[in-house]
Amino acid sequence: MLKQINIYRRHLGAAYFVVLATLTLSACIHTLTNDTLVPLMSLREEVEVGRLQHPRMLATFGGAYDDRALDQYVGELTVRLMERSGAPNAVRSVTVLNSPSVNAFALPGGYIYVTRGLLALASDEAELATVIAHEIGHVEARHPAKRIAHLARAEALDRPSGRIIGREQADFITSLGSKAYVAHYSRTQELEADKLGILAASKSGYDPRAALTFLEAMERDQAFQTALLRKNKSHASEGDYMTAHPPTPARVEAARHVVGTINTGGLRRRSEYLSHLDGVIYGDTPQNGVVRERRFFHPLLGFTFTFPEEYVIHTRPSAIVAIGEGNKLILFDGIEIDATNSLEAFVEHDWAPTLAIKTLDRMWIDGLEVVSAYVPLVHRDVRLIAIRFNKTKIYRFIVIDAPSTLATFDGEVALLANSFRRLSADEVLAVKPLRIKIRTVRDGDTVESLASTMPFATDRGRRFRILNNLDKNSRIFPGQSVKLIAD
Repeated sequence: MLKQINIYRRHLGAAYFVVLATLTLSACIHTLTNDTLVPLMSLREEVEVGRLQHPRMLATFGGAYDDRALDQYVGELTVRLMERSGAPNAVRSVTVLNSPSVNAFALPGGYIYVTRGLLALASDEAELATVIAHEIGHVEARHPAKRIAHLARAEALDRPSGRIIGREQADFITSLGSKAYVAHYSRTQELEADKLGILAASKSGYDPRAALTFLEAMERDQAFQTALLRKNKSHASEGDYMTAHPPTPARVEAARHVVGTINTGGLRRRSEYLSHLDGVIYGDTPQNGVVRERRFFHPLLGFTFTFPEEYVIHTRPSAIVAIGEGNKLILFDGIEIDATNSLEAFVEHDWAPTLAIKTLDRMWIDGLEVVSAYVPLVHRDVRLIAIRFNKTKIYRFIVIDAPSTLATFDGEVALLANSFRRLSADEVLAVKPLRIKIRTVRDGDTVESLASTMPFATDRGRRFRILNNLDKNSRIFPGQSVKLIAD
């Protein structure tokens, strides 16, 4: 049965994919209720959109996680759940994404994704089963395609012709598909997927109460992330599972009601699950760069720098975002330029041609040429910093702060720029990813003593409790298996 599902590298026969030269679909969208729209696409067209979007999802989330045993494990679990769902042939692939974010989602056509960050949060196989079954429920109810219909409605009706034609139509639908996975499902859709998922997991032999314990884990993690972001919800990640699938009180209560209608009991398979989790990378990967306390290291590209204190740092495959108090923001990325282009010309004419640069500072840092521009805006100050790493490679910072704070090249800006330097060969070899380690609790171990071994600068105890879904009153006992993070 495993051949019925594509574990990211395993290709199905041609019969599973219908490649369409054009998408001949109507842009007339009929409202069924306030919550539900008729999907824009036929089932065949959903498969094509999912197929086209799959490489983009891999690029967005750091690629597929390279662990064949874990692939096999998640794939077999998905097949069992799919067989017990109302749509046993709806899922065409399941991919474990190499992303530290807590995320799971589905694309049109039955493409399901779960991140290693979500795997780290789950405590047992039953909890993972409820997450995957929830996504199967979305596929079964065609929610991803209906979300595209919701996003497309205004744009389609705004067009003079009232419809999309030809190749433009295909491009329009596939571009919407890349946005639809992060869009919030409606309350009705979310509750429907919860119910379908809980029932499918229960029919597969899993304890339905696992849905509730994973919602509790989500709530703890969400509270911690919100605290890190100082309750500034405007900076929540669009791709975050708890943003797209919020564990609201209404959702928890509805899930509790569904669980109450089913005979409780069933498999949890904690030991089996933890055995597959042991050694999985936690957090950032060297391929995308890693954060250790406030310092960022990129061993493959060969540089490091340090963020100012009190910033929450988010790494992405193509950029880094750091958020500070009072909506301070630091963005970092790299770009290739023509070797003959001067750094000043790049900043003024290529990077910020429409901005009114007030001052331009030139300097050298760690033997590297640096140009920094000050741009005062109406409500914000902007400081641009371009660092020439070699003839064609530029690394750059965008620093955003309150008005009249960045006019001079000093303070946090100067510390940030001056911390940028090349890594030595020994430093490159020393950068290793953090990994999940499964530890059996011994006599004398406590939450505090085990948490103290984890390589985090702050909140070790809270991180340990979130990782193991323990509330503040929970205790651990000898013989219990727990998750730790180790370097």
